Amino acid sequence: MNAIVKPSGRNALAAPAPVPTISADLRSWGWRMMNPHPEAGAGGVPPRIREEARAMLPKLEAAAAPASASQWLEWLKPLTFLQAAPKDREGIAAAAALCAFALNDLPAALLTADAQREALRRFTFWPKPAELHSMFAGDAKALWLDRCALQRITSAAVLPPPTPRPERSKAERQHAAAAVATLKAEVAARADSVTPAAPRSVRQLTSSEIEAALEQAIAAGSSNDAMRARLAGLRARREGAGQ
Repeated sequence: MNAIVKPSGRNALAAPAPVPTISADLRSWGWRMMNPHPEAGAGGVPPRIREEARAMLPKLEAAAAPASASQWLEWLKPLTFLQAAPKDREGIAAAAALCAFALNDLPAALLTADAQREALRRFTFWPKPAELHSMFAGDAKALWLDRCALQRITSAAVLPPPTPRPERSKAERQHAAAAVATLKAEVAARADSVTPAAPRSVRQLTSSEIEAALEQAIAAGSSNDAMRARLAGLRARREGAGQ
């Protein structure tokens, strides 16, 4: 077994300040602060939102604090099983000091056991600081943006409380109820007055009517061979029926 990592009954990774959970309401106001209206600006925030941001900001500041060399040292220990890893304690201590120097913008809150597992799945060889920075960049950016949003909320103006609507008097409520009842009665009366149109019945023409129409069209000069053949057939059928 690698001499750098010694199994123990507890997790040797020192727990950094955890990333606090931001409520959906506070996150929504933070988005407004980070994306102000082009004309109206960001505007103010409700008092309760600013108080919530003030309580949350110190926790987020602690979570966003850069990782120290000792925190990097603990976090890097499982990675010593990767290829080209440092061979002794002095080597891993030097690597931890290098990460603390080169990656001083990465929050210590990101150095978790889940991140260790991700690194062991991602890397085959001992990672360079640039590779670790790429792995942590997305989560670090999200944390920085949350911190910036809370800072803007805490420095924003407080919106005045909404003006309560005056309670309507009993006479006003009765008048509104009467107007609604009148409107309902008018709608019902209009619906009753509308009588649906009766469906038109379609009557089939008799042979005599078809024959007369064909004779009229032929006399008017708007006939063709098909019409004349149809007329001849109708006449033959009529004469045959009369015999």
